[in-house]
Amino acid sequence: MTPWLEDCCGCKGLHREGTIANADAGCQSPCAGRYAGAHEDRVGSFVVLRTGRVSSIDGTEIAFCEWGNAKGAPVVLIHGWLFSRQAFARQMQGELAERCRVVAYDLRGHGESGKPEGLSDYSDGRVWAADLECVLAAAGTERPVLAGWSLGGRVAAHYVFVNGPERVAGLNLVAARILQPANIAPGQSIEATARFVRNCTNSPFSEEDGELFLGTAMAVPPVAQQGASAWHIDYGSFFDELELPTLVTHGANDPLTLPLAAENIARRLRGTLSIYPDCGHMPFWEEPARFNHELAEFAEQTYRR
Repeated sequence: MTPWLEDCCGCKGLHREGTIANADAGCQSPCAGRYAGAHEDRVGSFVVLRTGRVSSIDGTEIAFCEWGNAKGAPVVLIHGWLFSRQAFARQMQGELAERCRVVAYDLRGHGESGKPEGLSDYSDGRVWAADLECVLAAAGTERPVLAGWSLGGRVAAHYVFVNGPERVAGLNLVAARILQPANIAPGQSIEATARFVRNCTNSPFSEEDGELFLGTAMAVPPVAQQGASAWHIDYGSFFDELELPTLVTHGANDPLTLPLAAENIARRLRGTLSIYPDCGHMPFWEEPARFNHELAEFAEQTYRR
């Protein structure tokens, strides 16, 4: 696990303290520029452009980070249920980071983002879209590819539904169900949560990574688990009529979201289907070189259109 991502915004001397000016001074979003704790550093051959926090529309603080090629096509990585942006540690090195400007953030109730206490703070899809809008404003990111994994795919799709397809360059839906209600339910015990984490990959996590991800999952409050897994919108014919480049990424051995869901999404959105034969629910973790290449190619092609 990359150290600065493990301790994002905690510093412990890993970053140079600094003030980042509002990167989107012309943005009319109420969230533009309202973030704190910004840092800049270098990992390998590319710059960690910033880490920080931004207040969402209801005051919930959303933690985000940005890395990669500052002049590259913008990509936003959105993690799944019970995880955090730490899940994308393997996207910090390699082709995606070299070619694209990458932003990742912690969903509300997850990771280092705020954890409001009411069920209504999670059960309305509009707040999830608003969180993403505020991160984009704070990072000054325009027309990104939204790469959403699992619950993150639902967030990405709902953002397009709320704000319109002209706001993004494309969608990468990874092991996601966006056309049917979520098939997840809050874990009732550490054993159930550990089983869920284990089921996310075809090959077992290392002991270190397994413990990290289990700790992240157990830190998600029950109200956030319930609310995040409950909201669903009947989109009618919206996605059947959507004209937006879409890449659908899925592991052939995914036990949590069956490949049939990916085939259905690719057909209805007229997207490109990419199946990873030896992967489970996290193809970006199990096959990072292929995932990073395909997403970088897709981002560059769609951003130029």
